[in-house]
Amino acid sequence: MVTALIVAGGSGVRMGGAVRKQYMDLGGKPVLARTLHVFDTCPDIARIVLAAPAGDLPYIESVLLPGTPLEKELRLTAGGSTRQDSVFNGLLAAKDADWVAVHDGVRPFVTAAEISACVQTARECGAAMLASPVHETVWRADAEGFVVEGVDRSGLWLAQTPQVFERGLLVRAHLRAREEGCQGTDDAGLVLRLGHPVRVAPGGRNNVKITTPADLEWARGMLEAGGKEY
Repeated sequence: MVTALIVAGGSGVRMGGAVRKQYMDLGGKPVLARTLHVFDTCPDIARIVLAAPAGDLPYIESVLLPGTPLEKELRLTAGGSTRQDSVFNGLLAAKDADWVAVHDGVRPFVTAAEISACVQTARECGAAMLASPVHETVWRADAEGFVVEGVDRSGLWLAQTPQVFERGLLVRAHLRAREEGCQGTDDAGLVLRLGHPVRVAPGGRNNVKITTPADLEWARGMLEAGGKEY
């Protein structure tokens, strides 16, 4: 059984304003509502765990979820002070899961097909992450901003979510990180620290994490162009 672990604990500092980025309006619905809808429609996901700031849980229960009908069971849990802590809390709330698909709540343009592809890839080796290949030319610059050298982009991928893992494997990775005081950039990095391989599942370039006003404007443009039906 695969449980989607949606992490929505961001403070929205880079977005600005009084509303957290996960609750901002995107075509008449909160960003987070659109993300939840995709996982609700994916046949490979059995249930959803949502980790959000403790102070937001009343709003989510009384406003967001009633306006976001879901077919699948959803469990709410309080997030932590960091994304890593929020994922760990979500893992505790998903003790009966065999597999977990960790996803950023502000990536509403992932598709059900991409989620399923990542799940299938993970089943083959225990750990997988959705990612898109780097197409642009990449240059390395020094501390003063001067170009130093070009970087071979072959084999380079931009990490996305979901990242799917056998639950026990991810729990061990998080426990190791907690013991050693390590804050990873994502869950794949924590699993790699255990020496366990993580395989890439190719994803599309539209699976953008909405973190800035420019990202939100791009997302609204996508909806207007017919890039998302819900």
